[in-house]
Amino acid sequence: MPKHRTINVGDKYERLTVLENLGVQPRGGKPKSVYRCQCDCGKTVDVIGALLGKHVKSCGCLNMDNLVRPIPIGTRYSRLEVIKDLGVTTGKGKIYLCKCDCGNEIMSDGDHLKQGFKKSCGCLHSEQAKERGCRALKAMLVQGTNIRRITCKKPPSNNNSGVRGVHWRPDKERWIATIGFQGKRYYLGSFEELKDAKDTRKVAEEKLHDAFVKAWKDGASTQGHSYDNKESDGNG
Repeated sequence: MPKHRTINVGDKYERLTVLENLGVQPRGGKPKSVYRCQCDCGKTVDVIGALLGKHVKSCGCLNMDNLVRPIPIGTRYSRLEVIKDLGVTTGKGKIYLCKCDCGNEIMSDGDHLKQGFKKSCGCLHSEQAKERGCRALKAMLVQGTNIRRITCKKPPSNNNSGVRGVHWRPDKERWIATIGFQGKRYYLGSFEELKDAKDTRKVAEEKLHDAFVKAWKDGASTQGHSYDNKESDGNG
């Protein structure tokens, strides 16, 4: 078991000097040893013994001093370089003009810079989000096929047929049916009747998508799936 510190009157922890042992008191629903301390600034504060000199180092003035302490021009925080003190102070410290490695300039308070909350103009977050998206997409890919996408039957919002892979071509005045599989898009034909295009697409889904998903779920490898990519005369 970890050994507990012995805290005596007169001990000093950062800016706090122990004045009195207040005994055990309920804090956060649990009994804690509490000490009354005097800060170097003159204020007194009651502190849980386990936090003395660790999470609590002053009455709060140390945090404020850190907030208003100037950041030297040229200091870097991740992708940001401080280039100008704007001469404005808020509850989060001084406001600085910073230049990002990508070339953009932004304003940020010193507290966010020092604590690492602000690391770029926003480009870093965008790049990380893109990387996460790529990793998530890669995790869904099986032999170059997006499992989630081929099992989704809901058409996109701009679809004009009500069926995925079927759309109307005004220039040809025909319904076009296609299907994507393993990183390729296959042309299934053009049709005068929407029903014929839908039926052809459904057959292709059963042959490619459904069989692939079933084999994937069963843990088997898919082999020999192919589809003729030549233009159809519209008869399916």
